[in-house]
Amino acid sequence: MRMTARRQAVDVRHGLAERAAAVVLADHEQDRRRHVVGEVDRVAIRHQLRHVGRRAAEQGTLTGRVIGALWWDRRKGLEQIEHLQELRADGVRGRFAATSVKIMQDGVCENFTASMLDPYLDEHGHPTDNHGLAYIDPQELPAIVTALDAAGFQVHVHVIGDKAVRDALDAIDEELVRLVRRAQAGR
Repeated sequence: MRMTARRQAVDVRHGLAERAAAVVLADHEQDRRRHVVGEVDRVAIRHQLRHVGRRAAEQGTLTGRVIGALWWDRRKGLEQIEHLQELRADGVRGRFAATSVKIMQDGVCENFTASMLDPYLDEHGHPTDNHGLAYIDPQELPAIVTALDAAGFQVHVHVIGDKAVRDALDAIDEELVRLVRRAQAGR
C-alpha cells in the first residue's frame, strides 16, 4: 500500500507523540506502538520517511529531534557511501537529520533467520543445520563500519541473534581500536 504524504505526516506526528509517551510504557507495549517514527512502513522508511521528516521539520510539527536512518543496501558495497552522503546532505532540516545508516545484520527468531551461534532446534528438540542468516558477511562488516564512521555517519546495526550481536560488536570494536591507535599516533 502506497502511503500518501498527508498520511505519512499524520503517522510522523502520531509517532512522535507515542515515542514521547513510550518512555513510561513497558516493553510489552511495543506491538501497540508499531507506527512510531522509524517503524511506520519499511518501504516508507527506505524511500519516503526522509522526505516526511524534512517536511515535518519545515512545517514545525516535530516536537523533538529526530534522527533518520538511511538504509544500507546489502546488495551494494562500499560504493553506496557517496550516495548515502548525498542523501544525508539533503536530509537535514530543523529538528530532523538523516545522519544514521541502518545495517540489517540478521533476521528474527520467529522465522529462524536470526544469526545464532548454536543451531536452531527442530520440533523434537534436536539440532538442525540452520544457524540463521548473516545478511552482511561478518568478514566485510568491519570495513563497512569503518567506512561509514569515517564518512561521519552514526552506525545502527540490527541484530537479534547472539552470532549477529558478536559480529556487530567485533566490527565496532575493530573500528574503536583503529580510532584509538590513530589518536595515540597523533600525540
